[in-house]
Amino acid sequence: MASEQAGSEPVIIKKYANRRLYNTATSSYVTLDDLAGMVRQSQDFIVYDAKTLEEIKRIPMKKPSGKYNVWNKTRYSEGTSH
Repeated sequence: MASEQAGSEPVIIKKYANRRLYNTATSSYVTLDDLAGMVRQSQDFIVYDAKTLEEIKRIPMKKPSGKYNVWNKTRYSEGTSH
């Protein structure tokens, strides 16, 4: 993954209908573990629906929740089950 400076523009992640996540900064598909790593590195990112361009999640947030809850993945070794 490309290293981003904390405080720079947030990385844009696109979520496709097939549930794949695409990092526009690195032009590659990413996993939830990759997103958890970005949180650990204090990188800001926004997850958008690729079709509607609606914002799904913005990290950092006060209390992350939902399917893309990387909060638990960064705090607990196994994350959450969905």
